[in-house]
Amino acid sequence: NKGFDMSLHGVIIQKEDFEWSASLNFSTYKNKVLDLGNKTFIETTRLGAPANDVASQLMVGQPVGTFWGAVYEGIDPENGDAIFADLSGPEGVPDGEFDPVYDKTVIGSANPDFYGGFQTNFIFKNFDLNAFFPFSVGNDVYNTEAFLAGEVQINSFASLRENMWSVENPENASFPKVGSTSFNRSSSYFVQDGSFFRLGTLQFGYSLPTGLVKGIANCRFYFTGTNLFLVKSDDYLGYDPDVSSYGDDPVQRGFDNMSYPQNRSFIVGLDITF
Repeated sequence: NKGFDMSLHGVIIQKEDFEWSASLNFSTYKNKVLDLGNKTFIETTRLGAPANDVASQLMVGQPVGTFWGAVYEGIDPENGDAIFADLSGPEGVPDGEFDPVYDKTVIGSANPDFYGGFQTNFIFKNFDLNAFFPFSVGNDVYNTEAFLAGEVQINSFASLRENMWSVENPENASFPKVGSTSFNRSSSYFVQDGSFFRLGTLQFGYSLPTGLVKGIANCRFYFTGTNLFLVKSDDYLGYDPDVSSYGDDPVQRGFDNMSYPQNRSFIVGLDITF
């Protein structure tokens, strides 16, 4: 592993009745698996039934958090099945057809190009305002919920279901026909841009003038909102790309397995110091 973290803080304006300060933290890193003993790869995540296919693995020479699968190239207008790239073959060269043994490759990475957060604070007389904006750029998310869009028992993305191949929609479909088993494998179709920028926290407060109320040293009213807005790539179909369905597991990062999105909350509070 190698990389760097940077933190900047500055008071931009400082006057008797007004102060504005800001902070920025920025991180970037690279990592690579150097040795797996007597193995060249170790499976870390598989798609569930009916695919039961490897979706990520540790590989010598690749970073932790690498997605693995076929390269999606579109839908065959003749039969409604998915088309995958012919990358290799038993002889090491393309042989004219997709082979699930020889034609899989690295299809994405959960590692961002950079990530961090920006915070800004304002104080005007007895009023205060602070906001925090976390962000991440360049990371992929493996959306397993998109994989399940073809399952009759899963009410998944309407946009995918509405654009499935059919006799009436053979040319512009973006999802195989109902009942097709061609998508029963890990592929780049399910790897989506996980970059995001959000307003993580916003707090607005007002403090009563000191000594206004006898016996109270400080009294502050405040309002706090969390997750107030999210900007994400149009490529990402889920609710929230800032997700990891397998928690803090370091080798299973970047999977959105029908995870519940982050909630939005509003809090009104009162701090009193006697």
